[in-house]
Amino acid sequence: MKERILVVEPHRDMARLFAKSWLPALGFDVLIAHSYTQSRALLAEQPVDLILLEIHLPDSTQMDHVAALRRDFATVPIILMTAHGSEQIAVEGFRLGARNYLRKPFTVERLQQALEDALREQRLLKEKEQLAEGLRQRVQELTVLHAVGRSITTVKDLDELLKQIVEAAIHLSQAEEGFLLLSDGNQLTVRAAKNIGDARVQVLQLPVKDSLAGQVMRTRQPIRLNRPHAAQQVKLKTGYLVRSLLLVPLIAQTQTLGVLGVDNVVDSSAFSDTHERLLAALADYAAIALENTRLLQTSQRSETRYRELFTNAHDVFIVLDHDLCITEINAAGPQMLDYPQELIVGQRLGSFTLPERWPAIEAHLRLCAQGQAPTVPFELTLCKRNGGRIKVEMTVRIMPDIDGQPALFCSLRDLTERLMLQAQMAHADKLAALEHVVAGVAHELNNPLTGIIGYSQLLLRDENLSPQTREDIERMFEQGQQASRIVQGMLMFSRGSLLSRTTVDMNALIDTTLEQHLSSETLINIAIVRDLQPQIPSILADPAQMQQVLQHLLNNARRAMEQSGGVLTIRSYAVDDIADLSFDDPTSPLPTNMRGPAVMIEIKDTGVGIVAHELRSIFDPFWTTKETGQGPGLGLSVSHGMIAQHRGHIWASSVAGRGTTVYLALPPKSALLKQL
Repeated sequence: MKERILVVEPHRDMARLFAKSWLPALGFDVLIAHSYTQSRALLAEQPVDLILLEIHLPDSTQMDHVAALRRDFATVPIILMTAHGSEQIAVEGFRLGARNYLRKPFTVERLQQALEDALREQRLLKEKEQLAEGLRQRVQELTVLHAVGRSITTVKDLDELLKQIVEAAIHLSQAEEGFLLLSDGNQLTVRAAKNIGDARVQVLQLPVKDSLAGQVMRTRQPIRLNRPHAAQQVKLKTGYLVRSLLLVPLIAQTQTLGVLGVDNVVDSSAFSDTHERLLAALADYAAIALENTRLLQTSQRSETRYRELFTNAHDVFIVLDHDLCITEINAAGPQMLDYPQELIVGQRLGSFTLPERWPAIEAHLRLCAQGQAPTVPFELTLCKRNGGRIKVEMTVRIMPDIDGQPALFCSLRDLTERLMLQAQMAHADKLAALEHVVAGVAHELNNPLTGIIGYSQLLLRDENLSPQTREDIERMFEQGQQASRIVQGMLMFSRGSLLSRTTVDMNALIDTTLEQHLSSETLINIAIVRDLQPQIPSILADPAQMQQVLQHLLNNARRAMEQSGGVLTIRSYAVDDIADLSFDDPTSPLPTNMRGPAVMIEIKDTGVGIVAHELRSIFDPFWTTKETGQGPGLGLSVSHGMIAQHRGHIWASSVAGRGTTVYLALPPKSALLKQL
């Protein structure tokens, strides 16, 4: 906004020069008065930033008007000007408070300098006052919020807490009415209200989907509407009209708990940015208090559930006192030891261990009780009532006893099943060792391959090469690139790759892969059958890796039918629980550890198939049906690793001479998000 200058100049030509030329050119708005009386009238109507005052006016004794204007408009700087001045007049003007003195005639440059000098100080003064006022207002706001915050966080009763939240909101915003809505699924329900009758409270049951309050819930952004005229009221809901409305969300971490709102029904006062900021701060306090109340209730429920879990858990839980006697044991303990509970409680743990091992176990447990030993799981053997022995894994944690003495909370897990599974891990260990070797070999090959490829490229830049030499170097370059691709495949097998997950529609990805990688030229005598279930659940996956897996499996199926032709079938469908799947093909080795919903992909060919004794090895690295030199045999092992990274499964069934089916089972996005 331009600064406004009042020019009090009795000479009209001079006044016109100020109004039409000089001051507009310098960027100022101008008011013109030709007398002292006229200047007072203008100053009464609108404020100005500076007064440019002629000393000699027709309706005022010399210097009287200077004193009067300075007295009544003390914050407005005055610059005196005259053509008949003297040093005495200048001194008197400065004594009365004038900022400067111009003797006519003067140049525009002299005028500009005088204006800038006077206004600079005025601007600094205004800025200082604005900062001081802003600081005072901020201190007042923080004081109120601090008091409200302390009050809210000390209230234990939820109903009383919500009531105080609404009262504080009305106080801070100076509103007529206030309410707090909490989310109840798809509905917002009034949990507290102030100055709202019961009939209007009943109206305020609002849907999340189609209401202003619901919009605040969904977007997590405030809404502020002001309608100063009664004919332009805001409809919060049918039967609930207001003239101004302010709604802010109650957000606790990532969850929106509800909406805090205030409104004016009669008063036309509008809610401002300040009101919105204050109400948002109060809503944050309220959300924290609500969340604390919820956590307290959750903690109380958790205590009850803990007791139930302790009693009914599959693992054995025991509590040892400072003498290492068993003071508590859950129901799984008597079942494991084949003793009734009354014969266990009160006995020392050593009564149920191997005598020769107890001294070492006792020493370790006492160090645990003193906090001097790491609380890592360790193995021990327990003796059953019938003389049998059972190996368990014991984890120890320190817990305060009722009497203030340290106690030990111990969990004992039966290792029988784990020992059985160790045999199944031998194959995985072999693969891990092989991955290490492959990684080392690949890294060793990378450097010479880089040199071969690089020097080949440099040689090919020589325009003087003979055709035969160029052909030989190009062949060397191509073979180097082929070797590099093999090395990259080995590295991908050995270390996997980082996932860049996004929502993936597998049907769309299948269509894209088919179009990009299987053309009519490569599908001689091969028919493709798409059997894609519409609207299967999306998955959360790295689309590039998923496409790489599909591409490899489709290429394998195509190669299996290159000689005789056939049918390539690709299916997609969803299952609620993969454990319920059954297959007509008895060779389909469905993994026994698979549970839960899944998106299924089947890629089936009618090609040469795989003999039974090789089927279990197809996902091992370097297994291949290709001739020597046609590929390293890492495709299926890399695909297996990628599917495993996505928490999925891949397996195959095949009959020699009849074809092969590869199965992919991937968790839907909704199921995977619960696991991550």
